[in-house]
Amino acid sequence: MIGATNCDSNVFERPDKFNVYRPDIDIKKAFSGTARHLAFGLSIYNCVGVAFAKLKIEIDSTIKDNISRKKLRDIKDFVKKTSKMN
Repeated sequence: MIGATNCDSNVFERPDKFNVYRPDIDIKKAFSGTARHLAFGLSIYNCVGVAFAKLKIEIDSTIKDNISRKKLRDIKDFVKKTSKMN
């Protein structure tokens, strides 16, 4: 059954093609209990990688924002901006 995960052509356009920018997935619902996919699971059985994935997204976003604004001049700046994890 897991092999068929997220492959419903009634829900997803071209489910056989990998696309991180899928227009048919509402980004506001992507990590919530109302999501219509099984990426991280939101029941008593959560994906062990969800914390890592969220951290990676936060780090990548910080790097992208700082590089695009040319603010990241030193690794110390990066550490200060990403060390707010609790």
